[in-house]
Amino acid sequence: MAISLEKSRVTEYLKERYKNQFLFDSLSAEYLKRDGRMTFLTDVPVPFTMEDLVDFKEGRGLSVARMGENMVFVMGMDPQFPYKNQYRQFLQICFDARVKEAFLHDGGEALNKGDLYRAATLFRGVMVLAQEEEGTALQDALFGYATACTQIYEKLQEPENMAETDEESRAREERCGWFKGESIQLYEDLSFRYPDFAPAWYYLGYAYLNMGLYAKAFLTWKEFLTKADEAKQKDEIEEIKERMEQLEGPMEIEKGCNAIIAGRTGEGIAILEKFKDSKYRTWWPLFFYLGTAYTELGMAQEAIDSYKEVLKLAPSNKDAMVNLAEIYEAVAQDELAEKYRRKAILIDEIN
Repeated sequence: MAISLEKSRVTEYLKERYKNQFLFDSLSAEYLKRDGRMTFLTDVPVPFTMEDLVDFKEGRGLSVARMGENMVFVMGMDPQFPYKNQYRQFLQICFDARVKEAFLHDGGEALNKGDLYRAATLFRGVMVLAQEEEGTALQDALFGYATACTQIYEKLQEPENMAETDEESRAREERCGWFKGESIQLYEDLSFRYPDFAPAWYYLGYAYLNMGLYAKAFLTWKEFLTKADEAKQKDEIEEIKERMEQLEGPMEIEKGCNAIIAGRTGEGIAILEKFKDSKYRTWWPLFFYLGTAYTELGMAQEAIDSYKEVLKLAPSNKDAMVNLAEIYEAVAQDELAEKYRRKAILIDEIN
């Protein structure tokens, strides 16, 4: 699989989050003798929740479905769990062909209830079960996991979930990055494995848009339109067509920025200057790259004006401050150079 669940930072987070949820114990020889097919579970630790053990102690027993869900959950937490092959064998015997569908359903229910981390873990468990296949179960598990990851990082970005302390804030931002990166890789993997699966292209386009990759978003949505079902996805088709029209300006700006990065300074300036008085004049990267280009051409005043425009739009932009300090120093305006150098140092201290 393109997604390496074993090496994922999300894996480490889920293992830590749920490490105290399960107690492990082996099934009794008497229990295993009831079905001769289960002897492979001899001395194999099986996961139980505290609720399971209470039910068992009070004579209510433990359903096979509950045991199976626990096993799938543990594999979702830790895809390298030492006994995953025995768990897979148990699940195949007890649920046969229905095993993946059953736990995809459980993952979907958790997602609908907003129990996002549980949903993500269950979908990952199904991915482990289906990773050697190329059927729809793996497709649905990948998509379910991607959806859960997307909703997790979006939830982490909501104002009411912002942490109060610096340490909590850093931890939240780090976790947000893990799940965001995971979701993008999953949508990319889906579009590669299942090129006719339209929802992957739909959500991948939005992922690229949120990263400011306008050309990639446009091309991805163009692919979506060739895959979408006109009868079932009429609203999505109209939505994406509108989005693609809105991307024409941003794509041209991206083209101008890339030209400057590639050293085609004159070409980049010609493109970007057209947008200085447009509805995109509130985009600070537009002026930042113009400042870069003007600097390269020795147009000091134009560069200064551009970087000052950046700071109007993004007052904490340290790079603009540093560049202004260097330009002022080059034109022998030492006092102004020192002013912006001190501002840049202050931003570092605040951060």
